[in-house]
Amino acid sequence: MSLILLKDRQVITLSGKDNFQFLQGLLTNDIYQIKDYQLQYSVMLNARGRFLYDFFIFLQDDKIFIDCCSKHCDDIIAKFNIYKLRSEVEIKIDNAIKVYFSDKIYSSSNCSFKDPRSQNMGYRIYNKEILDASNDLSQYHKIRIINKIAEGSWDLTFEKSLILEFAFDKLNAINFDKGCYMGQELTARTYHVGEIRKKIFIANISNISQILSSNELQNLSQNADFIKNHQILYNNIEIGIILSAIIDNNNLIALALIKCSEDLSDKDLKFRDHLIKIN
Repeated sequence: MSLILLKDRQVITLSGKDNFQFLQGLLTNDIYQIKDYQLQYSVMLNARGRFLYDFFIFLQDDKIFIDCCSKHCDDIIAKFNIYKLRSEVEIKIDNAIKVYFSDKIYSSSNCSFKDPRSQNMGYRIYNKEILDASNDLSQYHKIRIINKIAEGSWDLTFEKSLILEFAFDKLNAINFDKGCYMGQELTARTYHVGEIRKKIFIANISNISQILSSNELQNLSQNADFIKNHQILYNNIEIGIILSAIIDNNNLIALALIKCSEDLSDKDLKFRDHLIKIN
């Protein structure tokens, strides 16, 4: 069993009699449908329907726990406070709770949840006691990337990305039957009309050591965000970008966001003049 500390995650708690109603109007998913011992994935958009933050949410004793990207934690709380107005909601960071990933069920914690995005994404564990876990995130990202799962700050661009281009409707992140929430109009219209101009793919680049410099390889091994936004070309025209990536046996495996105006399965797509395979 692989147990990994997700050191880039932090937990925010919402308590008070209005906490459900308050959050329901901000997120893409229906918080009232969360059941005991269940984790929900959801997104906060801006008024124009563009990506702000993604969250994992669970409940305990009428308190809402939000697993979010730690570097955005203060910004999220500030944004929540803008919309709180007179709602009776108390918003706090719980620094004691650590977030872990496990590829198999972890019975030693009563806060172990199946990742709602995919049957292949293992479990997320929330624990106040420090567990014996690895700090290396590469295995977590490898599982995420090969299952074509984009994730918030690793792949999307703040206030620019459209979550349907990243297949968030297939990650159980959106409830199209719930009431109004911020950014709903564009998201619903795009979904029902089907006007999605870009799609997410898995990109494979072999013999990556021949393409990247030694410094770049070192940076990439330490930071999966290093190569983000590098161009993918077809006939010397940019048609997409590399998102998060990992190196596996001298091969680069990455998520890629590519314009989907035509069938690209038999086209020669290139990264730094080297062919890319996509699926």
